[in-house]
Amino acid sequence: MVYSLDEGLRIIDEQFEQDQRDANSPPRIHIRDKSLSYVGDVEGFNNYSWEDICNDAGEAWFELPSEDDLSKWLLEQPVDADIFLVFETKWKRETYKVYDIETDVDENGIEVVRPVALHIFDETKHIRCWPNTMSTILIQVPKVDLQAGNSIGVVKGYMFRNLWREQASFWIPGFDIWSPANWRANFRNAEWPMVMLPLLESEKKSEWCVLGARMDNFYDLVKPTLEDAGLQLTAKLWLPGDPQPAPNHMTLDRPTIVFDVKQRKPVSGITGTILDAIRDLLRIILPDGTTEQVTIADPNTDPSSITGDTPYVIWRKDQHLGLRSKMTIHKPLEHTITTGGKSPDAINQGAKLISNILLGMLGQLIGMPWLTLGIFDKAVEDIILAWAIFTDFNRKAAMGRYAHKSGFESGGGVAVSPSGLQTGRVGLFKARGYVSFAAAVDDASPYMLGKHVDVGQHCGFEIADKVWLSNIASAKQTGSREDPPMWTISVGDYRQQEPPGTTALRHLETFAGALQQHASSI
Repeated sequence: MVYSLDEGLRIIDEQFEQDQRDANSPPRIHIRDKSLSYVGDVEGFNNYSWEDICNDAGEAWFELPSEDDLSKWLLEQPVDADIFLVFETKWKRETYKVYDIETDVDENGIEVVRPVALHIFDETKHIRCWPNTMSTILIQVPKVDLQAGNSIGVVKGYMFRNLWREQASFWIPGFDIWSPANWRANFRNAEWPMVMLPLLESEKKSEWCVLGARMDNFYDLVKPTLEDAGLQLTAKLWLPGDPQPAPNHMTLDRPTIVFDVKQRKPVSGITGTILDAIRDLLRIILPDGTTEQVTIADPNTDPSSITGDTPYVIWRKDQHLGLRSKMTIHKPLEHTITTGGKSPDAINQGAKLISNILLGMLGQLIGMPWLTLGIFDKAVEDIILAWAIFTDFNRKAAMGRYAHKSGFESGGGVAVSPSGLQTGRVGLFKARGYVSFAAAVDDASPYMLGKHVDVGQHCGFEIADKVWLSNIASAKQTGSREDPPMWTISVGDYRQQEPPGTTALRHLETFAGALQQHASSI
C-alpha cells in the first residue's frame, strides 16, 4: 500500500482548520424552564461567561438587550420559579440554575438583562443526609448513618439513599442497592428528576473510608473524602438523544440531572511529579495507621497497572504559547494530630456501672444508699479512651526538633473508632507539606477543552524545569459580540488564586458546618 505524504498533510491541515473554527465559535446558550423544558436559544447576547470548577459550583451569566423576547420571558416568570441556563460547545455541556436576574440601564438609556446562575453542582450543597433514610423524621434511629467501604461507593450511597428518600420512597432498595435487576424493576424516570449513577464493579477499588452522617450537608460530609481519595463529583444534564449513562440499570427518557463520582488520582499528593500517574504508585500504610511510605512500581512488569486516567496532555513552556503559572512550596504545619472528645458508648456504660457499684457499696457503709441513683454519671462520662493522638513519624523526623507539637482535628467525636482513625488521617493530610501550582493556559493551544482534556482530569505542566502533575481545577470561557470565545484553564489548586475575602468566606462556611454537626450531636 502506498501512502501519499501530500494527502496526509492535507487531512491534518483540514482537521486543524476545523478545530480552529470550532474553538472560535461561540457556545450555544439556551434557556430551560423549571421542568428543564426548552424555552429558546440565546442569540443576541452582548457578552457572556461560564465556568466549570472541579468539585465546586462555577458561575455563569450573559447580557441580553431588554427588548429581546427571551429577556421579556426571564422578567415575566414567577419569582419562585426555577430557570436553567445551558452552555454547549461541540465537546462540552454545562448547566446552571439562575439565582439572580439583574437589569442595568446606562447613561444612554440602554437597558440590558443579566441572568446570573450557579452550576447545578450546587445541588450537592442542598441535600441533607438523614441518620435513617428508611424512617420518618419523627423517629431517627440510629443516631448516625455510619458507612464504611470504598470511597466511591460510600459517597454514591449517601446521595442515592437521600435522593431515594425524597423522590421514590415506594422503592425498597434491598440489601444490594446497586443491583441492576432491582434498578430495572423499580426505577421510573418520572419519579427521579435527579439521580446518582449506580456503582459499577470497576469503581470498587477506590480508597477505603468511614463516614458518619447526622443531618449533615452532603457536600460538607464528602468533600474531605473527595480530596483525600482523589475523586471528582460531577453533575451533568442528560437530555433525550444523549447516550444512556447506565443502560444495564435504567433508561432515561426525559431531562435529568445526573450525578457521578469519578476516580481522578491513583494517590493524591504523593510526589507532585509526572511519575504519580505515569507509573503505578504503591502506598504502604504502616501499623500505626498514619505513617505512609511510597514506592514506585516498575510499570513494565504489568502494563495494566497504568490507569485509564493517565495523562497525555502535557504543556511545556518552550513548546506552547499563552502559559502562565505560579508555584508554591508549602511547609508542613503539624506532625501530630489530636482528635476525639467522646468515649465509646460501651466504655461510658461500663464506667457508669462500675461507679454506681462502688458508690452503692460506699453508701451502704455510711448509711447513704441514694448514692447509687446515678447522680455522678456525668462525672465519669468521656474520660476513658476519649482522645487519640496520630503521629506521622516520617514527617516528624523531617521537620526537626523545633516543629509544632500538635494540632487538633474535629470529627465525629469518638476517637477510638474507625471514623476516629480517618479523622486523624484527614487532619494529618491537611497539615502536610506539599508543592502546589496554579497554571493558566489558552484553549486550542493546541489542546481543546472537552475534546482532549476536561475539568478534573490529569495533565502535566512544565514549571522550573520539571513536569508537575495535577488536575485541571477549573475552566472559564468568556466572549462577546466583538471578541471570540476564550478559555482560561487553571491547573492545580485554584484556591491559591482566591482573594482573602473569598478564602475567609470558605473557612466560615466550613466552620458553620462543623458547628451544626456539633450541635446536632449534643
